[in-house]
Amino acid sequence: MQEVLDHDASSHVCLKGRGRSWLEHVTHAGLQLSARVQGLGVRVLVMAMVGLLLVSDAKIKSPVPLPFLHMNLLRRHSFMFSLLCGLWQWLLEKEERRMVLLGVDNAGKTTTLEKLKSLFGLKGMPPERIPPTIGFNIGRIQIDKVIAVFWDLGGHSSFRSVWHNYYSEVQGVMFIVDSADPIRIEEAKATLVEVINHDKLKGVPLLCLANKQDKPEALSIQELSRLFEFERLFSERPFHVHPCCALQGQGLEAGVRWLLAEADKFARQSMQQK
Repeated sequence: MQEVLDHDASSHVCLKGRGRSWLEHVTHAGLQLSARVQGLGVRVLVMAMVGLLLVSDAKIKSPVPLPFLHMNLLRRHSFMFSLLCGLWQWLLEKEERRMVLLGVDNAGKTTTLEKLKSLFGLKGMPPERIPPTIGFNIGRIQIDKVIAVFWDLGGHSSFRSVWHNYYSEVQGVMFIVDSADPIRIEEAKATLVEVINHDKLKGVPLLCLANKQDKPEALSIQELSRLFEFERLFSERPFHVHPCCALQGQGLEAGVRWLLAEADKFARQSMQQK
């Protein structure tokens, strides 16, 4: 089931005090908890925490003044309950994968984003109401168990100079090419080469969508691959050239699923290297 999240929504859990120290200690000791742990693993964790709570209560020996005993138990129960709730939310939170959606102006970037929303159960803007992008748009789409965050950046030449400000922590690049506009193919190629050569995007997976394949004058995937020299220029990263028609949605789901799978691999490899 797909869902949309508000732009300001945050799924991060903040642990403070002893709870934070405990979690950091466990992490540094090599026990990494996955956000997708379910079933038996979660039950074992909860049982262990409840066991700690019972043991901590058992250590309170009589005779102890009754008011002090009540306050001590209350503090212990409150702390353990807060920690359990925080860990539970942290375990079940959905992972995010961040991707930039790039291309020269009029390539069909925003149309692609809006159609992707429709394909995954959200309300996308009708094509006839989509204005040229000045600045950027953000789309958050749940695809299976992952939140895909798309930064749709304006493709006008005056805005491309600030694209690099959005590259930090990006795990995938989706580059849209108007395959029915041969006059701007060289401009699109030069733009893509400049993007991919940026230090912040080293090794980041690339999906090139050959848009507007419904038009008779559109270049084929073979012709586009030859003109862009993908094998020579982009062989040091996972890349895929995929035909699509953003207006009708053809080819978009298969393309974005490929990119999301590669972005997930890239994100996990990056975490292991840190």
